[in-house]
Amino acid sequence: MIDKAHLRDKTVIVRITGAARMLTAVVLYVENDGIWLTGGDFVAQLAAGAGGLPVGLKSPAIYVPFSQLVLLIASNE
Repeated sequence: MIDKAHLRDKTVIVRITGAARMLTAVVLYVENDGIWLTGGDFVAQLAAGAGGLPVGLKSPAIYVPFSQLVLLIASNE
């Protein structure tokens, strides 16, 4: 298995199952079976599709299982 811990706090480009396009996000945490993302246009796009964010959620984190990731692009730094 490829170690993904180095992705923490990096901006990545992701495409998830069902998404029409690739989106940017920041990796908060990596688990064995998924990744926590926040920021970028990822959260804004999901919020827009859900009719907006609930009151009080200014910077939500979203868990995405690796099985739902179609593509993940990160800097090789």
